[in-house]
Amino acid sequence: ALQTEKTYVHELPDIPRHPTELILDIGGIPDQDTHYLIGLIVAAEECTARYSWWADTDAEEANIFQALFAMAAKYPGAPIYHYGSYEPKALKNTCAKYRLDCTDLLPRLVNINTLVFGKIYFPTRSNSLKDLGEYVGASWSTPDPSGLQSIAWRLQWEMSRSPALKNLLLTYN
Repeated sequence: ALQTEKTYVHELPDIPRHPTELILDIGGIPDQDTHYLIGLIVAAEECTARYSWWADTDAEEANIFQALFAMAAKYPGAPIYHYGSYEPKALKNTCAKYRLDCTDLLPRLVNINTLVFGKIYFPTRSNSLKDLGEYVGASWSTPDPSGLQSIAWRLQWEMSRSPALKNLLLTYN
């Protein structure tokens, strides 16, 4: 694919479709097992809405997950798309930590990466979300963003409480 600059489809992925679909992104600091930001897009036939829940402190972490669960409950059965393994791990760990009920959410998770990997070959160096996103025309609010960079921004925000850094993280998410 890289040599020919063409996309090759080995097998069309079976993507569950629903009148309303949710797209989830969770921001956290993995080595501290904390999560400070949840982004959710609700894509419905009539409109698309974006939601962000932010935790200033670890003590507020459970609140942002409860807000996510309440929003997802408004759309029973809607698939919850995410990219990679971070979101399921974050949900399972947080539910165990705070004794939250994830039984409705976990079966609805759909990892887009597993639907693409080994089935569609893009002319990109990797199947990372950033590489594939750039290939299909997506752009980010900052040059060369990454999950690692977002962790650095969060740690800087914790020291400074800078509104600009918080806004940068919310926009990136």
